[in-house]
This record gives sequence, structure tokens and C-alpha cells, in this order.
Amino acid sequence: MLAVRFCNDISLAAAGCQSNPCLNGGTCDDGLYYPNYWCACIPPWSGSNCDYYVPTPSPAGCQSNPCLNGGTCDDGLYYPNYWCACIPPWSGSNCDYYVTTPSPGEQNISTIARPHPHSVRLVCFPLISL
Repeated sequence: MLAVRFCNDISLAAAGCQSNPCLNGGTCDDGLYYPNYWCACIPPWSGSNCDYYVPTPSPAGCQSNPCLNGGTCDDGLYYPNYWCACIPPWSGSNCDYYVTTPSPGEQNISTIARPHPHSVRLVCFPLISL
């Protein structure tokens, strides 16, 4: 004789996406994977539950176009750093300083102005007489 027992009172743990397993804005999909699930993560998040932070690397060398005002970037020998070749009257590590020549009678003063109205400084050079 065969005895069959049916259990209708089984409580199952939440399966698939029922427990909202995807974190940090990730989208859950259990259509093809039930009772498992798959999380589609939003950068910079990764991992099976979008709980692993993957920082976005900063562009190195000339990739970020650091040279301003028509300057030319060179990172061949300097990578991951760079060097800017500036077009006069621009100067500075990113060609962001405007350099003016002194007017007659001010041979010992050069004005260096950043392209910002509140960022001007005077640089004095000693007057040399020969």
C-alpha cells in the first residue's frame, strides 16, 4: 500500500526579487532565474546585490584636456602626469595665467592675472642696470 502525504502548510523564505535584494538603485530580475535573481546595477555599483562600490578612475595625463587657452598637452614622458605648452600671453601649469608685459616706465613690474576678476597679483622683479 502506498501512503501519500500532502503538506500545504509550508512557509518558504522569500525567493527571487520578493525580498528586494538589489541595493543602491539596482533593478531586480527573476524572470528566467526564479527562485534565484539577477541585479542590474547602476554605476558605480556592482556585485550580485549592487553592494560593491567601484570608483570611476580619474582620467590620467592628457585625457582630461587639462591645457586651457589653446595650450598643447604632452604626456609622453610624464604619464600619468602631463605638461602644457602654452601660447603667449598664457602661462602656468594649465595655461590659466594671463601674463602681460609691463608698460614703459614700469620695467620692474609684471602683472599676472588669472582669468577671474578677483584673482590678480603683482610680481615685482628687481630692476637691473648694466
